[in-house]
Amino acid sequence: MDEKRKTIPTVTVSLPMSGNAFEAAYYVEDDGVVQPPKRYASHIHDTIEFYFLLEGEAAFSVENKVYELSPGDAVLSRPNELHHCIHDTATRHAHACVWFAPGDRFLFDAFLKTERHHLSLDAPGKAELFRTLRRLVEAAEAHDKQSQYAYLIYLLNLLRPATKVAPDEDDSRPLPPVLAAALGYVSANFREITSVEQLAAAHFVSRSTLERLFNEYLHVTPKAYVESKRLACARKLLRGGASVYSAAAESGFTDCSGFIRLFKSRFGMTPAAYKRESTLDFLHYDRIIDD
Repeated sequence: MDEKRKTIPTVTVSLPMSGNAFEAAYYVEDDGVVQPPKRYASHIHDTIEFYFLLEGEAAFSVENKVYELSPGDAVLSRPNELHHCIHDTATRHAHACVWFAPGDRFLFDAFLKTERHHLSLDAPGKAELFRTLRRLVEAAEAHDKQSQYAYLIYLLNLLRPATKVAPDEDDSRPLPPVLAAALGYVSANFREITSVEQLAAAHFVSRSTLERLFNEYLHVTPKAYVESKRLACARKLLRGGASVYSAAAESGFTDCSGFIRLFKSRFGMTPAAYKRESTLDFLHYDRIIDD
């Protein structure tokens, strides 16, 4: 454990690449300190994110599923999927995050198309994953961008086979049937949902019960969850060339000015500015509003 702490220090790197292959950023954190329980804020962004648990205990929520993790496991969050880390126990929380802004479908197609989020390698694969992350950090400390580029591509190659595991072998935490049904309903109908009361009534529970279930299992309110679904849809439309008005209307926002205010409060920029943005956006903090 001590060797790992020495060879995988805390490091944060942003690595813009030339050409159209990808942009990447990452950090590796292992300070050796026992961390108190914490649930990180749910958020969305444009990038592909890989979260790696290096040591300790953690779970990770992506969209409507929560995954229990073992050291060496990875979690894939695709662009505009709502996700967050859950650290329920007082343990060390050594972990890494790698973000890719994909510019090349050849490299990222498997990750964009897979139905899996929890990527678990076999024992030799996990050992190679640790070695690769350690070498990535060493290359960053040496300011060796070519090696960083090579290790990032190798990391994708290590993870790609795990995307092919059948979805029915998924090992997410079971959710209460009411919550699972509500999440499926939101995914199919987020444009038409007018209130939390409507969503609760559709599943024959009170608003307070629904809010308790969302907070307990997903650490987000039903209102913020529906808003995130709409915003994710709007972001895709904006990047696809839609006007601000069209993106708002087609995502379920009936008030364009309200959409603009919400978008700016969540992402720190207007929809029009976001439409013009063309680089990694993970640094644009998603200030989710849980009211």
